Amino acid sequence: MRISAKRQPVFTFKILNQMSLTKSGSIKTWYHLFPLVAFLMAGMLEAFTGKFPILLSFIFLVSGVILFGRTEVLVKYFKENWLLTIFLAYTFLSCFWSPFPIVSLKRWIQFLGIVLVGLAAISRPRSFKTIHTILMWYTGATLLLSITLIFIVASREFIAIDGAWTGFASSKNGFGALCTLAIVVWLPVLGNKESKLKSRFALLTLMLGFLGLWGSQSATALISTFTVLFIYSLIKFKINPAAKMLFLPVPILIFCFYIMNFTPYTPMDYLLQSMGRDNTLTGRTELWSMMIGLISEHPFFGIGYNGFWMDDGFSAAIVDNLLWTPRQAHNGYLDIINELGFVGLGLFLLVIGQSLFRAFRFIDWNNSTTVVFLFIICVAIVGNFAESSFCRIKKLEWWAFLLSFVCITPFNRNNTGQVLNE
Repeated sequence: MRISAKRQPVFTFKILNQMSLTKSGSIKTWYHLFPLVAFLMAGMLEAFTGKFPILLSFIFLVSGVILFGRTEVLVKYFKENWLLTIFLAYTFLSCFWSPFPIVSLKRWIQFLGIVLVGLAAISRPRSFKTIHTILMWYTGATLLLSITLIFIVASREFIAIDGAWTGFASSKNGFGALCTLAIVVWLPVLGNKESKLKSRFALLTLMLGFLGLWGSQSATALISTFTVLFIYSLIKFKINPAAKMLFLPVPILIFCFYIMNFTPYTPMDYLLQSMGRDNTLTGRTELWSMMIGLISEHPFFGIGYNGFWMDDGFSAAIVDNLLWTPRQAHNGYLDIINELGFVGLGLFLLVIGQSLFRAFRFIDWNNSTTVVFLFIICVAIVGNFAESSFCRIKKLEWWAFLLSFVCITPFNRNNTGQVLNE
């Protein structure tokens, strides 16, 4: 039995209460953040198990109400982000050739809903700082509570059968994703000179994050985390390019030292685990071969948005031929090709390229907060090679990627949200 949204930490309300105590003392200072906070509470940890369709609809409706009357601004936003707009339009059209058009359409509405939640959240100036603060305290407190319950309760609700930690998530990879996100959003705060308390909590969260990564036994999350640490070291330390190139192998060496001395695995085991089921690649290579065969039947336009992995759908043939039950291709890019074809993959790769370009431009070297969105995007891109997260409403990395994409939109770069307030 999984933990319901009602048992999620309630500290978010305290954050909102503090946000309301501004100079104006008005609810108008934070109402635009309500959809985001509700979205997080509804199921941030590999979320939306299907038990909250009414809540999701309500959240998206509130986002629409907040943005109501700003049609010109919304049109301007979608024009400015024309690659995302084209991808949204293409996924919508693919619902019509999906074998399950109603299900595909519902999931497309969830896709659009996440974008609207992000737009509502940035609809006030400099909102990205507040968004970062919400992510910090939510991930930090949820991680702390998860690990506390793992040690105190030690039940199957928080620990998987194989001993891997799951916390509030439904799987070890979901918990690993939470740990990675907590590390990502707290890392830039470490050493904060303005707030020693925040800096100390950052250190605590980073320690808990790495402890959680070790307990989750998620190679995907561990590789994503070390990728971010590597990127952070290149950005943070101002040394000449030649010296940076000299230190390129250091994160890899630290990674190898860690797993060889503090885990029962070898570096090759972790590499293979990130790509396959075990050290013989049994399972996933078979799955990938079947997926490639299916892709060849509809290579250009795919089978339809989120229209494949259904209990009584085309995926049933794959499940019948395997000794295990996959719910995804365990490679997000293969899933995109299968559902949206090479046309959809090409469009989405352009969206990814644009997000990386904008994330680098968004960075303000005098404001460490701005680098967080680059980290989140990198984590999502790397993790999608081993776990299908893009275009999956239940995946933490997907909504975090979309939220980051919205936050780094060009009119957000200098004065977040100012255009939405015109």
